[in-house]
Amino acid sequence: MNVIPPNNEIFCNINPKGDTPVKIIADEKEVTPTLIEKILHKTKALEKVKIKAINVNRAQSTNTSNICFIKVKYSNESPETAPKRLFLKMSNLSFPKLGKREVFFYNNVANQMGELPLIPCYDAKYDENTGRSHILLEDMSKTHFRTEYPIPPRYINCNRHIEGLAKLHALWWDDERLEEFAPRKKDYWCKDFDYEKEVKDLEKLVQNFLNFIGDRISKPSQNILNNSIEFYVNYAWECHKEGKNL
Repeated sequence: MNVIPPNNEIFCNINPKGDTPVKIIADEKEVTPTLIEKILHKTKALEKVKIKAINVNRAQSTNTSNICFIKVKYSNESPETAPKRLFLKMSNLSFPKLGKREVFFYNNVANQMGELPLIPCYDAKYDENTGRSHILLEDMSKTHFRTEYPIPPRYINCNRHIEGLAKLHALWWDDERLEEFAPRKKDYWCKDFDYEKEVKDLEKLVQNFLNFIGDRISKPSQNILNNSIEFYVNYAWECHKEGKNL
């Protein structure tokens, strides 16, 4: 269950452009016991935590963000539920909109996900003026992992990914709240949707994938991928025009 309390204010922790800047963690050197303690105190179950020390390590850079892992040591009177390991994700400005969407998700969508499993999030902020963002999550790397690119996950893990995605779709299928979270532009799919460009972009994407995967995928499966592109675009177009099956 996500630990951010419900908040109906859209774009909570995303300041309007030109407003007072939001304090964003931009570097792992800014992470201190006092800062982490202050963040955790915002969660009701962790109001009494006292941090003795932290250890920030395994700092890495990815295409979209800078990340680090934080080990936390608490005083004896702190609750057992306090997270011992944290994961901090900081935007690197290459994809500013991506950070904004993630912050929006954790502040506004995650707390309405019901029983679906989510990584506990303790802080998520985005600054419109700078495009910077940070997200502080519980570190799940002891039980969750990803394989080294380009090695694919094991078959059972692929099935788990698909099952999780299916549950997500089932929860939000044609849900009225989707319009609140991501309002559709009026008449976009009738006036501005570029059908030919969408097909060409998908064809390029599929071809790049097939070039990469080579003979590790069967000819019948390759044909299914190639033949499904126009069907998919047509289907998506109809769904958005009708406002159904979304």
